[in-house]
Amino acid sequence: MEWALDIDRRWIWAIIFIIIGAVIIHPLGLPITVSPDTQKFYDTIQKLPEGSIILVGASYDIGAQGEITPMVKALAYQAFAHNLRLAVFDAAWVNGPKLAGQAIDQVAKEMGKKYGVDWINIGYKPGSSTTYQLITQDLISAAKNVDQTGQSLDQFPIMKDLPKVDKDHVAAIFAADIGSPGAGDAWLPYVSQPTGIPLLVGSITMSVAQNKPYVASGQFAAMLAGSRGAAEYEQLVGHPGAAAAQQDGQSLAAIYVTLLIVLANVAWLTTRKKAA
Repeated sequence: MEWALDIDRRWIWAIIFIIIGAVIIHPLGLPITVSPDTQKFYDTIQKLPEGSIILVGASYDIGAQGEITPMVKALAYQAFAHNLRLAVFDAAWVNGPKLAGQAIDQVAKEMGKKYGVDWINIGYKPGSSTTYQLITQDLISAAKNVDQTGQSLDQFPIMKDLPKVDKDHVAAIFAADIGSPGAGDAWLPYVSQPTGIPLLVGSITMSVAQNKPYVASGQFAAMLAGSRGAAEYEQLVGHPGAAAAQQDGQSLAAIYVTLLIVLANVAWLTTRKKAA
């Protein structure tokens, strides 16, 4: 067993890269236990009446795509499967609506949903807290009557049912949270609490701990916790994707490292007895 103690570390790392790369290209879809928070998130969406509008607060940037975009895609799969409608918007993060819009557009095309009817990308509108408050009074004016691509909002059928963001027109808000401004210091005080619209949150792993008190107090209706929460949500909606692949990679890498530890200990004990 002396050979096991002399394995070149480059081979060890190379095999890890191969394992992770393989499952990213071809996810295994290994089953994972769904947490109560993720189940509550899924159930909240599932109970919304057909035709309801969910406002997607795309408060994230390119660096958080790995965790947040899978959540947005899974939300689109669940929403479109139950004839719910989506509206993308943000007043603080420039790239968020672009990223969320691209993810939703992929799902919409796959499921035969039409832009302007089943979903709309209102886009990024500057102003931060002021704009967040304005959308609860007059969304089209707050958005300068243009969508992400510069088209007039009032030409789209979905906007006839979305004159402003209040409980009569929006059934739920999904807000990404990767920092400030985000769910707790923007969407909650300026939009969700004043209107009474339930706030669902997709949080990056680093922000989960600081967001837990909001969930416990009921201020957040439910929360997806990082890439693990995204993978659980993908599993519930029946469309395992990037987040599930990440979990597959982590699981297989952990098994591989455990086997290496066992092999190294067996080799060490064997060679030790031989030396004695």
